[in-house]
Amino acid sequence: MKLLSLETATAAGGAALVIDGVVIGESMTTKDRRHAETLLPSAIELLAQAGITVQELDGIVIDVGPGLYTGLRVGIATARSLAMASGSGLYSLTSLEVLANDERLGTSQTVLSVLDARRGEVFAQYFTVENGQRFPQGEPRVLLPGDLIEEMDTRPQSLVVVGDGGVRYQELFAHLQGVEFAPVPLFPSPATAAMMVERGGVTKQDIPSDVTPIYLRDPDAVANFKVAAPSRLADS
Repeated sequence: MKLLSLETATAAGGAALVIDGVVIGESMTTKDRRHAETLLPSAIELLAQAGITVQELDGIVIDVGPGLYTGLRVGIATARSLAMASGSGLYSLTSLEVLANDERLGTSQTVLSVLDARRGEVFAQYFTVENGQRFPQGEPRVLLPGDLIEEMDTRPQSLVVVGDGGVRYQELFAHLQGVEFAPVPLFPSPATAAMMVERGGVTKQDIPSDVTPIYLRDPDAVANFKVAAPSRLADS
């Protein structure tokens, strides 16, 4: 399969090209909030270097979140357009499952994917191991780091914490027993997402508009308005 994978859910975004299970190239940038400027040029460059056209692709892979509101909108809109242009299907994965399935982690332990959600919150989800594969345990959530740590303190088994959210709040996790912190990956990798599709088990969406983002909460602008509105009413 020829798969073009896009990643815009976090501060680190980019694209990857995977052909028949081989990562041909991956381009990533950590220039926050510049996904709209860099995503499509990165994808086009990867295709040009491989000497293939959009129409030759067998699928577009996109991270649908949870993640940053603007980045998700940019990534999903771009993925939909490329899927329609190529006539291929669209494959969607969540940011937290892509983190948990990074091959650098191995497959021996339970993983807790934690991404910085800003506003003092994190996106988190557990993944358990069965027959050498990782499967989600529960749904992705947005919560306070303190609430997550309190919950982790009651879990009997050891686990590996992965993602930039775990690194940011690592000091708060220090007292927990049986918790390890993976130095990589900090962010979801588009190459990992494409390899997950290559291995099978990810459903192809033939109608690109059916692929929608996972936000878990209101965007920053809406949240800020809700906070400011009561004070404006009080002043009137």
